[in-house]
Order: sequence, then C-alpha cells, then structure tokens
Amino acid sequence: MRRLLALILVVVAGPVAAQPVRDHVVTPADYGTLATIRELAVSPNGTHVAYTEARWDKADDLAKTNLWVVATDGKGKPTRLTGDRANDRHAKWSADGKAIYVLANRKRAAETKAPYDGTSQVWQVPLDGGEPRAITTIAGGITGFDYSSKTEVLFYSVDASATDKDEFSDLRAKYKADYGHGTRKVSEVHRLDLQSWRTEKVIADGRYIREFAVTPDGKRVGMITAPDDTVIASEGRSRVDIWDADTSTVVIADESWRKSAASPWPWLEGIAWHSDGSRLAFCSIFDAFPAEIIHAWEDGARWKTDRISRPKDLHIHGYGTTLKWRQEELLFLAERKGRVIASVVTGSLIQEMDEGSLDV
Repeated sequence: MRRLLALILVVVAGPVAAQPVRDHVVTPADYGTLATIRELAVSPNGTHVAYTEARWDKADDLAKTNLWVVATDGKGKPTRLTGDRANDRHAKWSADGKAIYVLANRKRAAETKAPYDGTSQVWQVPLDGGEPRAITTIAGGITGFDYSSKTEVLFYSVDASATDKDEFSDLRAKYKADYGHGTRKVSEVHRLDLQSWRTEKVIADGRYIREFAVTPDGKRVGMITAPDDTVIASEGRSRVDIWDADTSTVVIADESWRKSAASPWPWLEGIAWHSDGSRLAFCSIFDAFPAEIIHAWEDGARWKTDRISRPKDLHIHGYGTTLKWRQEELLFLAERKGRVIASVVTGSLIQEMDEGSLDV
C-alpha cells in the first residue's frame, strides 16, 4: 500500500517542473485545461502502473481519456501508450505484464463495422509501443469486461432484451402494438478464451448486469444485477448474484442483511473477490445514510452475508471507493472529520490503518 500511495504521487505530480505564473483570474474555462487521472492499475510485478488521463478538447467539447504508464520507482517520465482519445478505461494488465487490456471506443472515418465504428470494445495495448489490437469485435459493442489472469480468459457483457408475460401480452401480440411495455433491457456474459479464441455464452439470467468481477481462476463471476437498466431499478432492486463455472448456475447472495440496514433499498457497487474465490465484499450506499461494506462468503451451496460494523465517526468513502483484499484483510478508503484515510477490515471490525501497516 505504501508503494501504491507513492506511485500515485508519482503519477499525479510527474517530473518536477517550474509552475507557470498565473496572469489572470481563474475562470470556468480554465478547468478545461486540467488533466485528471481517472483510474490506476498496478502491473503484476509491481514495477509499473497504468493509468487513464482525461483531457478536455474544445473541438468535441468533451473530456476523454488516453492510456499512460509510469515506473513505480519514481525514475523516468510517464509514457503515453494511446493518443487517439478513444476513452480508454478499466485498465487490466495481462498476466505476463507485457500488455494492458482496456475498454475503449475507437472510430475510423467511414467505418460502419466493429471494432472501428465507435462502439465499446476490448483492446490490447502493448507496453512497448505499437497500435492497440482489438480483442472483441461485437456488433453494437460490449458493456463491460473482466480478465482472469490465471487462465488467460476474458469475460465480457453485452446488452440483450427480455419479454415478460403479463396481462397485456396477448393484446400486444394481437394488435402488433409496440409501445415500450413488456420488454426489458438485460445482459448476457460471454467467456472468451484468449488461447483458442473460442467464445461461449455463459450467463443469460434475464437480469441487467451493471457491474461484475471475475475470480483470478475464472471459476466464478460476482455480479450486481437489477431487473432492467433503469436507475430506479438499480437504486432499489439491485442484488448480488454469483455464477459458478462448475455448476453453470447463478446463486443469489443472502439478503438478510437488508433487514437491519438503514434502508433495504440501497445502491450496490464495488464487488471485490478474495484471491481464493470463496468470499467477496461490496459497498451498500444509501441516500442520507452512511455507506456500509457487506461481506459474503460461501457456505455449501449458499452465499451468506453480513454487515461490517464501523466506528460512528468513520464513514465509508461511498460512490467510488475501491475495495481490495490483502490476505485476510480488506482495504478501503474512509472519511473521518473531512479527511480521507486508508482503513482496513480485520475480522468484523473496521479501523484506521497506521503508517506502519501500509506495506502490501
């Protein structure tokens, strides 16, 4: 963790240089000149960190990201790996550390087919330079992906639709009426073997998958799902589902924790798997109430859950905190009296991390 904090400083600060003298009052337009770091990913051997940097462009009036990499020893300058403003995001290192997988939208003039039609696809960006290589070429694009480093398997999700049987189904069919009712946007998850390049649809459970994470061995997929893609469905009716490769089934994680929560209708995010694939954690976020961390573990064919107790003056840094396992401990960001601090879950207790415990 200390190394991670140090490399974040390296990325943010960059090489030391003289700061320009401000010659005018700061205006809203000045904010468009700032570069912001969106995401970080540390290489398998810890020697480099990949990050996405967003810059504003006046031509399209948007901030879009490129992919950069920098050494964690603080020596040398950051290197930009992409420069086509394709909104590179969700960077994940290949197992050998020679490339980085990203989700991006690349567009070539007059192209109408994937991958250069501007749809979201997975790309492999070589660390030593060269053009990004399209890993997926799915018509209409994909909605998310994750990578199993131990098995060289990539999972990606795509949009699909589900038609429900209700009291108006027969009338819609009889009169060929199509006015938006009865059909929901849902998701499917496909597994792509990066050795054989064979693809298999593995999840089609009639739910919309807003977020998913894969275990390192590719045996399980944890998902935050909702009945459809609407915000209100995710805000009040989302849940955690777990797919198991050995049984090819999806199990709903126990939801009894909701009974004692501040609200039974939270926003869920941030699934993080333990390295052994037998437990996971995620954040439960409520409007007007402090966020919480929920722990789930395998118990036979079931997945039990509990709420992690926190000190009253320590708040989970909700809507964006990252959960990360360190052996038997769970690391995350918290807030105390206006300060963002590194914290840890040990057993069922949350506490602030002291400087001496920050090594990973």
